[in-house]
Amino acid sequence: MDKRLYWIGFNLVKGIGAVRFQSLLDRFGDAKTAWDVTPSELAEASLGAKVLERFLELRSSLDLQDYWSQICK
Repeated sequence: MDKRLYWIGFNLVKGIGAVRFQSLLDRFGDAKTAWDVTPSELAEASLGAKVLERFLELRSSLDLQDYWSQICK
């Protein structure tokens, strides 16, 4: 899967802007790794409870490849 899809996924989460996203990249190395880490690792990376909840909900419900396909239509 194209790693840019994970950038798109994070962009869809209210509360994860450029600064917070860069912090996740700095901590985990790339967007795919950050997307896949455990909730406790995300909490340790200073994602607040509300943002973490939004992210986990999106991650569990969104098929990034399908979302990308819809955008490209």
